[in-house]
Amino acid sequence: MSKGSTIQGYVERQLKRLRANLAEALSTGDVEAVHQLRVTSRRLEEPLEVCRPLAGGKEPARAARRLKRARRAFRLVRELDVLVGSLTGPPGSRPTAEQERMAAELAGARAAQFRRAQKKAAAFRLEMLERWFERILARCASVAGSEVAWGPARLRELVSDRAAKVLDDDPAGAGQADLHRTRLGLKRLRYALELRNAVSGDDCADLMRQFKAGQDRLGDWNDQLQAARHLTRIARRRQILVQQPDFAAAALTHAAGRLRRSQELAETFRAEWAGFNRVVRELAAGPSRGEAGAAPCPPAQAALMLSDGEDT
Repeated sequence: MSKGSTIQGYVERQLKRLRANLAEALSTGDVEAVHQLRVTSRRLEEPLEVCRPLAGGKEPARAARRLKRARRAFRLVRELDVLVGSLTGPPGSRPTAEQERMAAELAGARAAQFRRAQKKAAAFRLEMLERWFERILARCASVAGSEVAWGPARLRELVSDRAAKVLDDDPAGAGQADLHRTRLGLKRLRYALELRNAVSGDDCADLMRQFKAGQDRLGDWNDQLQAARHLTRIARRRQILVQQPDFAAAALTHAAGRLRRSQELAETFRAEWAGFNRVVRELAAGPSRGEAGAAPCPPAQAALMLSDGEDT
């Protein structure tokens, strides 16, 4: 097993990306750097889960908390980036006057949140996180030997556990109006699959596209809710209500449209869930089937694939 196809190699690549994106996010506030910083912090939590039973000690939990703090520092910045981008549209498009005003208001809020994020993330000691990962991986090796001995089994278990947690929050069940837990569960399952595929060399392209489609659908659903929340907050300011009632009304109307869109996305996802559920159940059953040669990539459900126009 080459270093490039090991958990250690995966961790080293992600830590390098985290360092680069953190530096760029702190220095320039670049939208993509902020997004990739948060994505990479999530990806790094999966190797921690793989190693936690073998490594023991407090360092896996400390590393997970450090990653979560970095991600949370930029959470509102990322939410506002997504909202501003949806209001201004792609390059060359012409937003309405109301959209431009809402985007300007939100850009001001983004600047304030970015300054707060800079202060929080400036204390993020990446070198300590790197040392923790190094010691965690070394303890795994000392306890269980080479990754060849323990890596594949632990990766299968991780994917199975992640899939089982998704099934625990069945979005088709009674009372499951909020898809937030399903959204987070599918996100973590996708990152677990990415780690397994990176180490095993499996492609699973169709399956990964399906998971991205489902995650994007739920991501769009969540973005609509967050947009409604931020726009309503702006419209409720007394100064806006008194001095710019037309703008307040336009912001609330826009927020109402976002809420209707979120409901449509939720209903579409629930309609797709039956097919998606079959794939997740197969992943959850994985290692328990006792067949070492079982196919690592269950077939994706073609009917669940989003069109290019819907994928976000």
